[in-house]
Amino acid sequence: MTRPETEVVREVQDATQQTPRTKGFDEQSLDEVDEAMESIRFQVAKHKLQPKDYLKDFDRHNKGKVTEQQFAQALDMARIVLTPRQVRLLQLYFGHDGLVSYRLFLNDLAPAAALANLTQNTLRGVKEVETRRNQFRDKDDGADLEETMEKIKLAVAQRRIRIIEHMRGFDKLRKGRVTVRAFRSALSMCGLELTLPEYRALESEYAVPEVPEHVNYVKFCREVDAVFGATDLHREPTLESQQFIPPMDIEVEANTRKMAGEEKNVAEEVLMHVARIVDERGVAMNDDFKDYDRVNRGSVTRSQFQRVLSDLRLTDGVKQSSVDALMNMFRVRVGGQENVHYRRFLTQVDAICEDLHRAPAQ
Repeated sequence: MTRPETEVVREVQDATQQTPRTKGFDEQSLDEVDEAMESIRFQVAKHKLQPKDYLKDFDRHNKGKVTEQQFAQALDMARIVLTPRQVRLLQLYFGHDGLVSYRLFLNDLAPAAALANLTQNTLRGVKEVETRRNQFRDKDDGADLEETMEKIKLAVAQRRIRIIEHMRGFDKLRKGRVTVRAFRSALSMCGLELTLPEYRALESEYAVPEVPEHVNYVKFCREVDAVFGATDLHREPTLESQQFIPPMDIEVEANTRKMAGEEKNVAEEVLMHVARIVDERGVAMNDDFKDYDRVNRGSVTRSQFQRVLSDLRLTDGVKQSSVDALMNMFRVRVGGQENVHYRRFLTQVDAICEDLHRAPAQ
């Protein structure tokens, strides 16, 4: 019986991939790959793990390949314990042009010997690997929940994503919760490129206490969708709708939080300096910025922002590094270009001026 043409094509493609030698693998690294595979075989057999299902979830077009990040996520979701180096070696060994052939990986994963033949040394080695991986996981679980949520909200607001529609596909009984595996799959299907620590931070925050390994996706989606305004107006007409948070404002908040302490202090000093001059002279900056902002985006280029401050003589005597810190505080990316969110800048200047008037005279 003739084999389907697609199978023949796949075999040819697999055979023409780079060999481990051409990828720079030496004897030691090849031994490490073998050890990693043996460790996975042991864990799969002992705990009845199913990495294939998780890998196929990422392969929506059935090409037999996933990205390196998806490969690492699938192993983690399948509860396979490896060190970061082992994961990276497997990505390189089974990878080509940034994609990992999980079909080759699964073919090699077929147990070469019965578990009964495993030596005590092998068992001890697996336990050591588990210990190292758990230590790394504890150290790596440092993702900031607030930053992760802002990252998601920014993507949702910019691309008008409705995450809840993807989540409901995994919740046939409409219980308002999904498994951890389904939660990650849904977010991945939305095109949200989250790291493993970010996934874990979300899963910890929205965990369902009475049902282990489940996430309350309704609560999560409600908080994410807050960027579109109040979501329960049809149930509570008297509820006040919160003003939509522009995507650039979300990005500014995230960038400000990531600034180094010293740079942030310098930026705040320059901001206060500018606000005092504006208050004393009664300077109006809005029209000057709008001259450069023809499409009313609320942002201008860094050179345009600096030009306005210079023309109005608001930064005379201020070091360039300090002006750069101020622009970094309000930086946003627009069309692949780094701009300055002048509208947010003006709002903060106005707020400082109001505080100056409310403050008692010294």
